[in-house]
Amino acid sequence: MRHLPHQVYINKQKHHEAREWCQQQWGQGWSVLDNRQGTWCCFWAGTRGPHRGMYEYSFHDEHDALMFALRWS
Repeated sequence: MRHLPHQVYINKQKHHEAREWCQQQWGQGWSVLDNRQGTWCCFWAGTRGPHRGMYEYSFHDEHDALMFALRWS
């Protein structure tokens, strides 16, 4: 996912609302199966590492990542 180089991490309590917000702002997120042109995506960060239990949102544009971070972080 080199084309989505800007990451923001949020806690799981905000995840569903944040995902819906992203879809309203930028349309369908990136997906390896059906939307490789997407400019954002979201994945669970897992149970290890500094972001355990959080969700990672990745963006193509730094401006979009900043807008997301200001709204959801």
